[in-house]
Amino acid sequence: MHCKQCDMHFCWICLGPFEHTTYQHTCNKYVENESAVNASRAALERYMHHYERFMNHAKSRSLEAKLHETCLKKMEDMQQAGNKTFMEVQFIKEATDILILARQSLQWTYVVGYYGPSWLVRNIFEMNQRELEGATERLSGMLEQEEPAKFCQEDHRVDIINQKSQVKLRLDRLYDQLCDWRSSVMDPDPDPAGAAAAGAGA
Repeated sequence: MHCKQCDMHFCWICLGPFEHTTYQHTCNKYVENESAVNASRAALERYMHHYERFMNHAKSRSLEAKLHETCLKKMEDMQQAGNKTFMEVQFIKEATDILILARQSLQWTYVVGYYGPSWLVRNIFEMNQRELEGATERLSGMLEQEEPAKFCQEDHRVDIINQKSQVKLRLDRLYDQLCDWRSSVMDPDPDPAGAAAAGAGA
C-alpha cells in the first residue's frame, strides 16, 4: 500500500514498512510472542497469524479474478490501439492465470504452515513461501497498470513475461519440495536388494 500524503509504502498484510523497489519484505513467518501470558493466548496468536494471511490471499485471489476480466479488455484494446495481433497479447492472459494460481497456492501454504506436519522442513518452506509472495506481489503490481499503451511497450511486455516466469519458477520449486518431503515419509528408501530384484524382473 502507498500513502500519497507521506509517500510511505506499507505491507497490506501486517502494515509494516514495505521496500517497494526490491519487494524484500517478509511477514509470512510466525514469530512467537514471548510476552504472551499463557499458552492459550500464544496458541490464539499463532492461529490468527496464519488465518489472517490465509484470508488475505483469498481476498486477493477474488480481486484478481476480476483483474482477469480487466486484462481481457486490455488485450482487446492493445489489438486496436497498438496494432498487436491476438498471439502477441497472450502474455497478459498467461501472466494473469499464473498470478491467480500463485494466490491460491499461497493461501493454502498457511494451512500447511499452521499444522506443520512432521515431514515439513520449516525454514526452507518459509523461505520459498516468502520468495513466492514477493514475486507474486510484483507481478500483481505490473498487471494493475491501467494504461493499455504501456502494455504495448516492448520493455514492459518483456518485464511481465520475465516476472511471470519468476512466479512459475518459485511456485514449481515450492510444489516440488513439498512433494519430495512428503514422499520421503510415505515412501522410505527401499531395500537395495529388493529394488534390484524388482528391476531385474521388470
